[in-house]
Amino acid sequence: MFSKSLIAQLNLQLDNLLGSLKYVAPELLLIGWFVLVIVLDLVFTTRKSLKPYKKQGLWWVSLVGLGLVIFALFAQLLLVGKDSKPDLFLGLLTLDTLSIKFRIIIDLAAVFTLLISRNSRLFAPVTPLKTFKYRGEYFALILAMLLGLHLLTMTTHLLMMYVAIELVSLSSYVLTILYFNKKGIEGALKYLLFGAFASGLMIYGMSWLYGLSGGLSIAAFVANITTPAAMLNTIAALLVFAGILFKISAVPFHFWTPDAYQVAPTPVVAFFSIAPKAALLALLLKLNPLFSRLFAEAATQDFARQVILLLGAIAIVTVLVGNFTALWQTNAKRLLSYSTIAHVGILLMGWLDLRTISSTYLTFYLATYTLMNFGAFLGVEMVPGTFKTVSVLMPSGILRVLGLNIRSLV
Repeated sequence: MFSKSLIAQLNLQLDNLLGSLKYVAPELLLIGWFVLVIVLDLVFTTRKSLKPYKKQGLWWVSLVGLGLVIFALFAQLLLVGKDSKPDLFLGLLTLDTLSIKFRIIIDLAAVFTLLISRNSRLFAPVTPLKTFKYRGEYFALILAMLLGLHLLTMTTHLLMMYVAIELVSLSSYVLTILYFNKKGIEGALKYLLFGAFASGLMIYGMSWLYGLSGGLSIAAFVANITTPAAMLNTIAALLVFAGILFKISAVPFHFWTPDAYQVAPTPVVAFFSIAPKAALLALLLKLNPLFSRLFAEAATQDFARQVILLLGAIAIVTVLVGNFTALWQTNAKRLLSYSTIAHVGILLMGWLDLRTISSTYLTFYLATYTLMNFGAFLGVEMVPGTFKTVSVLMPSGILRVLGLNIRSLV
């Protein structure tokens, strides 16, 4: 009924799928812990005797899960070394040291987020509902977002890239609206509308890439780039790049960021400011062969040369807009949102170098920025709940209230 060649091909594909499972142990742990948190949330909610332990119980379970994931990543880093596994799950994912290092940074950011969340006003009775009832969903959404970020750092396949970005985006929209008040809905709606527009641009560009190359992998696209179609190739790549610019809050796709950051819970904002940027930077570094090939056309194509100047201008303007607009801010979270925008511009400048060695510099910069940023957001979160807004122009006596905790801002 079936030819021997077809059966042999199916066996090879099955072997590839089964053999790939051992290389995605951290992602399998995230999926398992996501299900575990949801089940435990139901158990804590339905049993009155366990209800008082719900918050701390889910917090500890999530923290232990992240610890296991980070341990698995360090073990993976030692096993992989400088080698890579380019054909996981039939080419949907790749495994290399770059993706492992960026996933470690992302997971450490999630750990810092949980540490800030433990005594956060996120779980205090400050919402219109008088109590925050979404504790289980909060931890589950963090884990779901982490899964999408992990996949994003590991893929060079257009389909998996889009699925991972949407998984991150959907989790982000819900986390933004956790307070469920008027301002929260407004900020989340703006985030959603801009996100839908960016996703449309991205998938339209991906359809062009598929039509021009006949494949969904970046390697196939690079192999099929031809000089006569350089303009179409570049336009398609720019449409995808525009969607990525939105996700990392680069100019001119940054307008949603201050509003979303202002209304979202502070631990969530701290996570947003690091994790998605790190994952998308890893993706951009994996796209270096594509852009290097396109930029190689600059010697003969005026259009490609103009694209290089455009990308450089976007990076510079992003830094300038982030820094100068921050000067007029009085709300601390809005100020930090513009700081994030400025740092995105610096990361884009480093990426435009397009050399392999630039990934080392960017990894170090991102790790340092992670520590600095969480220190700043921790300082914002420690402001007593009696102050309705966290302003740069804080009332007198605030330093005495914070005491030694102000060290986190340093």
